[in-house]
Amino acid sequence: MTRFANKRPGGSLDQDVTWFVAEQTRRFPFLIILILAVVMALAIGHAPIWMWAGWFALECVAVAARRPAYLWILNNSKLTPAQKIKRAGFVNMANTSVHALALGFFPFIPELNRALISIIFVSIATGAVGVTAGHRRLYLSYILPMMLTLVVAWALHPGSTETGWISWAFAVLLLIFTGLQARLAADAYGLFRESYDARAALADALGQAEIANSAKTRFLASASHDLRQPIHTLSLFSVALGMQKLDDKTRQIACHMDTALEGLAYQLDALLDISKLDAGVVQVDMQPVDMARLVHRLFNEHEPLCEEKGIALELDCVEQAPVLTDIALLERILRNLISNAVKYTDEGTVSIRIRPEARHFCITVADTGRGIPPEEQSRIFE
Repeated sequence: MTRFANKRPGGSLDQDVTWFVAEQTRRFPFLIILILAVVMALAIGHAPIWMWAGWFALECVAVAARRPAYLWILNNSKLTPAQKIKRAGFVNMANTSVHALALGFFPFIPELNRALISIIFVSIATGAVGVTAGHRRLYLSYILPMMLTLVVAWALHPGSTETGWISWAFAVLLLIFTGLQARLAADAYGLFRESYDARAALADALGQAEIANSAKTRFLASASHDLRQPIHTLSLFSVALGMQKLDDKTRQIACHMDTALEGLAYQLDALLDISKLDAGVVQVDMQPVDMARLVHRLFNEHEPLCEEKGIALELDCVEQAPVLTDIALLERILRNLISNAVKYTDEGTVSIRIRPEARHFCITVADTGRGIPPEEQSRIFE
């Protein structure tokens, strides 16, 4: 079964309005039926049974048919947005014309019951401002058949001779109220239109920002080789410089420079890896890998640095850990985790553990370092 879209379709203001009004048809049908049942109850015992029973049955059919009618209009691709608005207006007019048939009860019911029915119709007209988004055609097509018929009904059935002028005054007040409601609806539609324009501007700005961000990401991903090349060259010069006969002070400067270049290369690699992931250009090469061998190699690489810092590096690993993965990406992840653990641990232990779990292996890198502040932990996976 075809359903209304869960979000605004966009495209034009008329299309947006049609969608909005169509959404309302699925939210209030039972409430409308309940309200109209009260109108029927006010006629029971006064108007003929065929009149109020037939009217209520017709109302149930009209209320039930309104949503499918809007559904057809909304999903009809052959109609332009303006044509959809026009047809939606016809649906509204047909719906409230059935409401207006209840005013045929007026010759049979007391003035108090007439007043109560009038209050109900005025309430429906007031609520229609929000239900129709205040759109002029949709709102007027909804309230005019009902409100103008109500004005005529009061004018034609003034009641007793002594209070006839009250009925005429009431008819005039209803006419004025209808005009004021139309003005209020126009203001509401103005706000709706401003909201639509603002959303369209924001969507356009977001689209441009996404295009610019995508272009930046693609550039960084494609330029990774060019960006790495100068750093690689500087590293070679630094190594060559360290092989020369230097005094202690100059050698220390060369050592610091080499360390700085390593840090710069590490940070650039991390930045470019993120850019590649964002751009979707990272190709995953899945193949059988013994993860235990990989972890032992990383352990051996980091053990000298841990000894230099005076911290323990522990390894708890099964003999074999066969997995299907991309060895390069997995190694980069593990290297980053272990390097960070060693870097931010000043005393204590860094431990690496691999344990089997069902059909998988769980890798744990733990340390006794300074950790991550609680207020920052929610940002880890951003």
